[in-house]
Amino acid sequence: MGLNLNDAELARLMGVIRAVQRPLPADWLVSRPSLSRGLQALIGADFIGTTQWNAKTRRIESPRCVGRDAEMAHEYAQEYQHCDPISPKLRRRRGPTLVRQVMDQSELRRTRYYNEFLRRHATTDGLDVYLYDGTTNVGDLRFWRAPSSQPFGERELVLVKIIEPLFARALGRHKHWSAGNLQLRFESLTVREAEIAEAVVSGQTDRMIAENLGISVWTVRTHLTHVFDKLGVSNRTSLAARINEP
Repeated sequence: MGLNLNDAELARLMGVIRAVQRPLPADWLVSRPSLSRGLQALIGADFIGTTQWNAKTRRIESPRCVGRDAEMAHEYAQEYQHCDPISPKLRRRRGPTLVRQVMDQSELRRTRYYNEFLRRHATTDGLDVYLYDGTTNVGDLRFWRAPSSQPFGERELVLVKIIEPLFARALGRHKHWSAGNLQLRFESLTVREAEIAEAVVSGQTDRMIAENLGISVWTVRTHLTHVFDKLGVSNRTSLAARINEP
């Protein structure tokens, strides 16, 4: 299917693409509100959710949502993931998938999950994609619409297929650049220096880093000077290139 996007839709798509050119933290849905709003408008979703699948515990962790009460995410993690009949089917498909492709609406509406959870939160039509960096699941995107909205279709599937690899790469790169991984790869860095290096390559300014870590901007710059010296780089761009080396 070809996409015929008007100027506003094309601008939204390009805005989302630009926003995921740098690493995304796992909590991006709430920590990057401009990206969340742009994605919600692009797909035409009433609600977006994200989760992390833990293959060891076989549990969904760290659910987050926008467009609905944040309590919905907590409620799902604590009680309803255990009776969710949809997610296991979607996880096996990996690519962008309409919920009705894995479970007929009439069948879904007979489940406890629908009657006690989805219907109560006015979310009835869904489109999901599980994101993989190689063979590692780095998160998912869950789009839902209310009963009053038109169901998702081929247009939305195509849009999600376009952004899927970009989100997977951005989430995977953030894991690669985590403070713990940086300390393992560059043993000369202290814990604080690794935290600051991670924040820098994630796109944070000195002031943002200072506020997040509860230290002064001067202290951030002192640590950053030490990071530059230890890794043999001279600026933020070369630091990102150094850390991104295989």
